[in-house]
Amino acid sequence: MSDADSGNIEEPVDSVTGMFSRRTDEAVNNAIAAEEAGTDLGDETSSRLGGFVRDGVKRVRAAREQFKNQITQARECTTAYVREEPVKALLIAAAAGALLAGTITLLGRSRASHRL
Repeated sequence: MSDADSGNIEEPVDSVTGMFSRRTDEAVNNAIAAEEAGTDLGDETSSRLGGFVRDGVKRVRAAREQFKNQITQARECTTAYVREEPVKALLIAAAAGALLAGTITLLGRSRASHRL
């Protein structure tokens, strides 16, 4: 597999991780805004809300980091497998494609028969 081919693999992965990062950033910003809006609720309630928000933000960031690491590891394993076993990888991809096409065809027929 050439470097150009591995770039083709990285583009969708980068797109997914970028989307996940943007969504988690939005969630974090919304949580911080909610914490700031809660300052009028009183000291104890505001303090508890702030603790929940900070804990939630930490968990979201940790989950994002774990997700990115898992995607990177999966990409590396897949690339290594394709380099080591190109024929097997091609046959597996062809079988998966045929299975997917068959499933889509069956679902299309199923929906068409329900319309009649």
